[in-house]
Amino acid sequence: MAVRLILQCVLLLSFAVILNAADSPTEEERRQERLASKPWYMRDTQVFGRTIPISPVTLLVGSLALLNLLRGLTKKSTAEASHILIASHDDATKEKLLDFKTKINNDASQFAAIATKYSACPSKQRGGNLGTFNRGDMAPPFDRAVFDSSSPMEQTIGPVETQFGYHLIYIHKRTIVEQ
Repeated sequence: MAVRLILQCVLLLSFAVILNAADSPTEEERRQERLASKPWYMRDTQVFGRTIPISPVTLLVGSLALLNLLRGLTKKSTAEASHILIASHDDATKEKLLDFKTKINNDASQFAAIATKYSACPSKQRGGNLGTFNRGDMAPPFDRAVFDSSSPMEQTIGPVETQFGYHLIYIHKRTIVEQ
């Protein structure tokens, strides 16, 4: 009788283990439970059907940091300048601009006054001020004159001939990034 009782107990315990094993979650189910217990911003990211063990917030912060780094590495040369444009290519125009250059005598306010009165560019409404621009934004001869490190700042330079005519240029600010 004792053997029978022991066999029943073993059978009962085996049955309980088998039932318990059937209810225990698989590894995938445990992983899904862990994933569901995390907030959305800490979960792994799905990209093109693949799971990357990086949270969306970490991915966003990393992307912004990389973008900022690239922006810093790709800085461009910039300048702020004013100009007086006379839309002609003859020698008389060149002489007229040389005359203006003498009258201006490197005075920014005098440059603006002459630009307002005589320039053929719409920037004349702002005293010839073109605002800030990058290297490569202007006509090549104009660009070379402005971004040449030997061109003096806060002085009138020119006349410079482009396809638009002759220019006098006054460089207010300039940042040259060597590439």
